Amino acid sequence: MFHHAMPRLNERGAQRFLLEVLQENEPAIKAYRRVGVRITRELDYHPSWEVSLYAVARIPDQVVALGAFAGSELVGTVVYYPLLGWLVNLVVRRDWRRRGVGSALLGSLCPRLPEGADRVLLPNVERGQGGSADFFAACGLDLEVSQYEMALDLGK
Repeated sequence: MFHHAMPRLNERGAQRFLLEVLQENEPAIKAYRRVGVRITRELDYHPSWEVSLYAVARIPDQVVALGAFAGSELVGTVVYYPLLGWLVNLVVRRDWRRRGVGSALLGSLCPRLPEGADRVLLPNVERGQGGSADFFAACGLDLEVSQYEMALDLGK
């Protein structure tokens, strides 16, 4: 399948092939490694490229996006994708962290969840990024899955 996709990727000028794979999916990891794909990051929680701001910008009418402001200054954002139940993005400006901004954003999001939503899937958090992982755990959000981000530079 990968070899079949390569000509199309080259035609479209792709510079990099990026994927995520569950860490326990050993057969897939071995297959990707055989064609040169390498592990670039270890990710905890649930799903990264698909929750990038670039990906979100392609579906602005399908997400719930909230901002936290200090006066007229944006200090934090949260983005939720109801269709999949993903907390796509939660960002607090570094100098505003540990002041309750992230908790307030999550609290403001809760009433906007769809009727019957019984779970929110978290964005990937890079392993070793303790602040984010600790924050999510303190909010009572559990680790669902661990993944590897894998990449192959296609270079021209």
